[in-house]
Amino acid sequence: MLVVEIADSSLSYDLGRKAGLYAAFGIAELWVIDAVTLQTRIHREPTPTGYRSVVDLPSSPRLVPGSAPALAVVLSALELH
Repeated sequence: MLVVEIADSSLSYDLGRKAGLYAAFGIAELWVIDAVTLQTRIHREPTPTGYRSVVDLPSSPRLVPGSAPALAVVLSALELH
């Protein structure tokens, strides 16, 4: 239903090839979080060739998983840096 990847050195792979694989397997939602900036790319609406919806968000908004709203998080509030 939801996969969360936290990426540093693998960021381009996670946003490219790996995201394509997750979409092809029907993973409904993929978050790829840049470990350095905490920017999140949210992928939704999988198709066999990729995701129809891709949105980039900074660390400040509340991130709400479509399948589990109770797991919402604000990355900037976690004091990870």
